[in-house]
Amino acid sequence: MYFNGCFIKVGKYEHIRALHHDGIIHCKTVKHFATIEDNQRRDILEGVTYTKYLGQCEISFKSIDAPETEYKRFGFAEDTRINNSPNEAMGNLFCMTGINLWDCPVNQPKKVHPHIKGFGNCFVLIHNSNEFVSRVKAAAINEGLSLHHGSIEYKDFSNFTGYKTCFQKDNLYRPESEYRFHFNYHKEETINLKVGDLTDISSIAPISFIDDLMVCPTKKDGNYIEFKVNAIRKVLANEHEEKKFLSIKD
Repeated sequence: MYFNGCFIKVGKYEHIRALHHDGIIHCKTVKHFATIEDNQRRDILEGVTYTKYLGQCEISFKSIDAPETEYKRFGFAEDTRINNSPNEAMGNLFCMTGINLWDCPVNQPKKVHPHIKGFGNCFVLIHNSNEFVSRVKAAAINEGLSLHHGSIEYKDFSNFTGYKTCFQKDNLYRPESEYRFHFNYHKEETINLKVGDLTDISSIAPISFIDDLMVCPTKKDGNYIEFKVNAIRKVLANEHEEKKFLSIKD
């Protein structure tokens, strides 16, 4: 689906400030998101390219050094599946919440799901999604990185068997309304990509603003969409003022 709207990135203050002022995109590896201890961010199917659902399975073992012995049975496992993931590096991700107004009627506001508040203590709202994508593309080209980007397709993987792409996730994660950037990088390490100052196309705000945040299209003409956001856009003179506005302690 074509995307036209705005992006929200929730995170820790130091990362959000670096994104807002310097355009530093902090990109973790695909495998990181499959193993991270943070339950809200972890997705065990991240990086999986093929999955086979087996349902209930009996668990039994025997020693490879004694193939003539009987299997020792340990009971049954529910909702068993086999996942296939490549051994090599699978690239890096930068993930945001996307508010797509493409199919949203004029003057009908869209709200953000409060689920994303768990990702950090403040957020950046990027008002010009097309310009942001252009800047990310230019930065990737400058660093010799190939890039794919787009909205996540959500589907039911609970008893699914088949191939899975990097842009598919289980319905469990639908409240995130994720738009992601995938960089093809051959090492298992974080990338910090600099796209430049974003203060001209973005605003920074405390996480509490998410509760009342609404984005409403006011005019549509072909691919052109005008919209308004009921968020305070404050010009903050320095980091001290910014922290005070965001309720961040020094």
